[in-house]
Amino acid sequence: MRANRDARQACAGMIADPNYGAPHRWDAVDASAFDGLLLPGGHRARGMRDYLESDTLQRHVVSFFEAQKPWRRSATALLLAARSISKRTGRSVLYGYGRPL
Repeated sequence: MRANRDARQACAGMIADPNYGAPHRWDAVDASAFDGLLLPGGHRARGMRDYLESDTLQRHVVSFFEAQKPWRRSATALLLAARSISKRTGRSVLYGYGRPL
């Protein structure tokens, strides 16, 4: 099986984009420059631990939630959102959120 032509073209375009080869450091991201948040997941313990426990990423997640921007996540990344504590409320950004999307 392989992706359809449109998906293959979109992937080739993404890979050709100079930004793809030079991702931002987590501490260099400006959450206000984005319309929404996607929290990908994974299963490799070493890389995921840094991701899930990152104070920097948790602060970004709080920024997105407090700005009420749309978000999506993988099952694994739900832990990152749960650990993201709002200084305003002192609670996880998921507190009172209801069923996660």
